[in-house]
Parts: sequence; C-alpha cells; structure tokens
Amino acid sequence: MFGLAAVCSVFIEVWSFVGLNHSSVRVALWVAIVLLAIVLAWRQPMLALSLVVIELVLGGKGYLASVSSIGGQGMSMRLGIFLAVFVVWALRALRTRQIWGTQRPFRWFWLGMIGIVAWSVIVGILHHNGIRAVYLDANAFLFLGLVPAFGWLKNRDELYRIIGALGGALVVVAFETGFAQVLFNHIAVGTVWNFFHWIHVTGVGEVTMISSNLFRIFFRSHVYGLLAFAVGIGLSMRELKNHTWMWRGTAAAGLFVTIISLSRSFWLGGAVGLIAGVLAVVSTPTLRHDWKKLFVNVGIPVLLGILAFQWALNFPGLWGGHPNANLLQARLDVQTESAASSRRELLPVITKAIFQHPVVGSGLGTSLTFKTLDPRVNITKNPTGTNYTSTAFELGWHAFAMQFGLPLFALYVGMLGWFFWIGWRKIRTSADERWPLLGFWVAGVALCGVHLTTPYLNHPLGLGILMLIACAFALVPDQTHAER
Repeated sequence: MFGLAAVCSVFIEVWSFVGLNHSSVRVALWVAIVLLAIVLAWRQPMLALSLVVIELVLGGKGYLASVSSIGGQGMSMRLGIFLAVFVVWALRALRTRQIWGTQRPFRWFWLGMIGIVAWSVIVGILHHNGIRAVYLDANAFLFLGLVPAFGWLKNRDELYRIIGALGGALVVVAFETGFAQVLFNHIAVGTVWNFFHWIHVTGVGEVTMISSNLFRIFFRSHVYGLLAFAVGIGLSMRELKNHTWMWRGTAAAGLFVTIISLSRSFWLGGAVGLIAGVLAVVSTPTLRHDWKKLFVNVGIPVLLGILAFQWALNFPGLWGGHPNANLLQARLDVQTESAASSRRELLPVITKAIFQHPVVGSGLGTSLTFKTLDPRVNITKNPTGTNYTSTAFELGWHAFAMQFGLPLFALYVGMLGWFFWIGWRKIRTSADERWPLLGFWVAGVALCGVHLTTPYLNHPLGLGILMLIACAFALVPDQTHAER
C-alpha cells in the first residue's frame, strides 16, 4: 500500500495543480476520485478508507479538487469522498443490519461526542449566534459520520495497510514540502507564482516569509507527522520482515514535516507525546525490556529526519545556509511574534467568556473580539494590535469549555480519558501489539497537546487521527500477559 499510495498521491497532486487554471480538469479529477471512492467502498472497503486517509494527508482544507471554483463554497474533494463512503456505508448497513462493525466497543464514546456537539449547536442557535456561524463551527464535526465506516476494518493487518497508505502519502508531502522550501528560499515568489498560488488557494497550506531569503512552509496536514513518527516507530519495533525500513522511513518523514513546519503547536504536542511515551516505557517492564531495539528504531528516523531538514533548509549543502539557532529563536519568541501574541491576547477574553455561560455553554458559532498583531488583520501595523472578531479560536481546549459549558466539557475530557485508558490497558496486556499500540496512544496524547494552541480535535484532520487510534484500540483484544 505504501508504494501505491505514493503513486496515487503524486497523481492527485499533479492533476490538482494542472486544474488550478483549467476548471474542466478540476471537475474531472473530482468526478474520478469520487467515483473511485464509491466503487472501492462497495467492493474493497479497506481501500476506500485508505483513500479517505490519503486525502486527509494531502488535502489540508480538502479543496485539491472541487466542482466549483477552488476554495469557494462548492463541493470539495473531501466532501465528495465523505458522501460517497457514507452513502455506501448506509446502504451496506441497511442490507446487513450492522452499523458499527469493529467500532462497536467505542459506540458510546462516539455517540457521546456527537451528543455534545448537537447540544452546542442547539445552544448556539438559542443564543442567536447566527445560523451560518453555527453551521461553520459544526461542519467539521460532520466528519464523525465516517466513524461506523471505519468499523469495516476486520483485523490489524487491514489497519496497518491503511497506515502504509498514510506513510506513502506523507512521504510525498515531505518531498513536496522540502521542494517548496528549496524553491522559495532560492527563487523569487513571482517566478513560481503558480505553485505559491496553488498552495494557498487549495487550502493545502501557507507560505510566509521569515527573512529576505527564508520562508516558512506550513501544510495543515503536517499534523499527521506526529502520528507517522510515533506509529512508524511502533511498527518498526514489531516488524520482523522486510518492511522495517518502510516504517522507519515513515517515521523519518513524520519527524521531518513536524520540524520543517516550524509549528510551535506541533512541537508542543510532540513534546507532550514524547514525555508520555518515555513515562510509559519506563513504567512498563515489557516495554522497558526492549530499550536497545527502541534506541535503534528511534535513532535512525531521528537522524534521517534531522538530516533531511538540514538539507532542505541549507540546500545544496547540509550546513551553513541558515543558522538554526536564529531560526528556532525566532519561532520560540512568544513575546513579540504575532501569532503567539494573538493567543496571549485571546486568553483573558476567552476565559471570561467561559464563565458567562458556565453551565449550558455559549454554543457553537460564538464570536469574540480580541486584539491581534497578525499582519493579515493588522494592516496599519498598529504596535498595540487591531481589534479582531472571530468565531475560530486557536486555544482549542478553552474554546471547547466556552462552547460546551463546563459540565459537558468535563464529560468530554472524561470520555477522552476513558478512551486513552482503554488503550493503555491494552498496551500493558498485549503480547504482540504493545509497540504499535503505544505508537497510536502517544500520537493521541500528542494530538491533545497540539489542541492546546491550535484546534485539531474539531477538524477532520484531527478527527481522522482519532478514528485511526480508535481502530487500533478496537482491533486488539484484551489479553492476559504476565509482565517480565
């Protein structure tokens, strides 16, 4: 699946780029992918789910192709694939009378999440937040409709084939990111305007200038680097055959995109996941026993990922092009950097909003006004910032507390805690799958860390990661395993 996914990813990316200025190509790509999703969902469900994951890794906002102008309000490729898989799942469920499949153990977890979102929709409407604002907030949660479809997976091998597809797509994204880094660092943006425009207008990511000859290449789907790194290491620990290097390569690509994204949120999430992983290994004898093998399987991806980052940043050499210390210092400067200062300005405002409706919540679609130095808003370059009103907030957990209300927020956190406890219990009792399970578990903890400062648990990209983790937890049975 790794190689096939990589080839398919290149095909989709190339034709998406061609379709930038040719609407007929864009529509043809959309129709071809959606028809493929329908056929695969009916004949080969695992491949259809692989297509879902590949699109998440490639697509950012989901507009690699659409049936209207790219980035407009038309039907995106992501929505087309979603509807294709969802409709086929519904037809199969009516025929077989099976709704959840292997996701049945987590049905109350998912239904509880859907119930909390539904409550927040109702509250948002009752608080007159505006139908459009409520819809835009709730829209991303519609992706939860694919949870039962992931119950099509019958065993761990099918899940690992999907992870292989994820790895193939992520390697393509890694090459694309590295290529973009080299291109924009050495060639004027105007010369490669079409590529720059494609990245922005499809919602794949952002290209922003850090200095005169250094750009930040950020793709929204770089968050999958955290999953790829953790699970890639877990599977390389498990794999006894000739796929070990494939999983190490997947982990290396994951680390590379996490670093080169220059995303403080991803780094924070990675640090939280790393701490959780180290504590898990140290506290579990069956994991601690494999420390030598772990050292090798962590060390190789880390070395490859860092070397790839150095090469992309300093191309054509490995060193000397851009001082890493200065670059990291610029990204870690949370006092003056615009995005960090915006979060700091938002914190007291959203904290106050939480206690305006602490019991029932403010509902989805709630808007707040705060100051920001973001140059896209602060056009006059006011040193104190410009007032900005928004319904989208970078402080993800605070936003949930405000929208859900404190009782339902506590319930949501409790459900996630139960979810991760189930995974932890299976890590400790599984004889053969403890390392892959640990990888999924660490990736989930890292995702929760990312959500502190960049919201992903209310976005298809983050929900997709959560669904894959749920598949891993569901497909490994509880076992009695005596710890050595």
